[in-house]
Amino acid sequence: MTTILVSASVSVAMVGIDKTNSPTAIAQNSPDNIGAVLLSSKSNSDNNYKYFMDEKCFFCHNLSMEIKRVRQLSLVLLVISTFFVIALAILVRYHNFFNLDVLLSRDFQSISETASHQIYLYYLMTFVSTFGKLIPATILVAFSALIFNYYRYYLQALFTLLTPIAAGINSIIKLIVNRPRPDESLVAVLDRQFDPSFPSGHVVFYIVFFGFMIIALRTATRIPKTIRYPKMIFAGLLILLIPFARVYLGAHWASDVLGGFLIGTILLSTLLLVYFNEKIKHQGSTPNP
Repeated sequence: MTTILVSASVSVAMVGIDKTNSPTAIAQNSPDNIGAVLLSSKSNSDNNYKYFMDEKCFFCHNLSMEIKRVRQLSLVLLVISTFFVIALAILVRYHNFFNLDVLLSRDFQSISETASHQIYLYYLMTFVSTFGKLIPATILVAFSALIFNYYRYYLQALFTLLTPIAAGINSIIKLIVNRPRPDESLVAVLDRQFDPSFPSGHVVFYIVFFGFMIIALRTATRIPKTIRYPKMIFAGLLILLIPFARVYLGAHWASDVLGGFLIGTILLSTLLLVYFNEKIKHQGSTPNP
C-alpha cells in the first residue's frame, strides 16, 4: 500500500515537472517572447504619444489661426479709428458743442415720460457709470487680475493690470483738446464733472478693460464657465450701455462719447496686438490658451 502511494506521488510530481517544462510554457517564458511583449507595449506607447502630439499640433494650429484673425482685425480697427479720431479731435477743439450734440442729449433725457421711469433710468445709468470711477475701477482691475493669476493665466493677469494706462493717455488727450463739459443752460447735468469733456474717460476705460476681458476670458478654459460667461455677458452689456449713460447723465456730449469709443478702440487694438504677440511666443512651450 505504501509503495502504491509513493508511486502515485512521484507520478504527480513528474506530471507537474513535464507541464512546467512543456514547449508551450517554455515559449511563453522565453526571452524572445518577452521582448516581443515589450516591443508591443512600446509601440502602443509611441502611438499614444503620437496621438497626443497630433492633438497638440491641431490645437496649436487652430489657436494660431484665431490669433492671426484677431491681430488682423485689431490692425484694421487701429488704422480706421486713428484717422477718424484725429479728424474729430480737430473739430471739437474749436467747437464747444455741435447742434446735433444738444439734440441727442435732449432726446435721451426725455426718453422717459413719467417721473417714476425717470428715477429708475437715472439709477440704472448711474449704476452703469459706477465702474468707471477711480475706486471701483481699481478694485475691478485688481480682482480680475487675481482671478487670472489664481488659474495660472499669468499673461492675462499682466495685461489686465496694463489696462488702466488707457486712463492716463485719455487724461493727456483731454488736456490737449480742453473741451468744456455740457452746460446746464442747454441740457440737464445729472453727473457734474469738472475736468475737460473730450473724450469720455468712462467710454475709453470700458472699451479697453471690458473689451480685453471678453477676449481674454473667451479662451481661458481653466476658469469655470460659471465665472467666465456671466462676466463676459456683463462686460458686453456695460460696453453697450456706457455711451448712453454718459449722455443721459449730462456728463458728456454725444461727440465726446464717439471720441471715447474711437480712442478706446485704438488703445484696445494696440493692447491686443502686443498681447497676441506675447501669446504666440509662449504658444510653443505652453499648449494651453
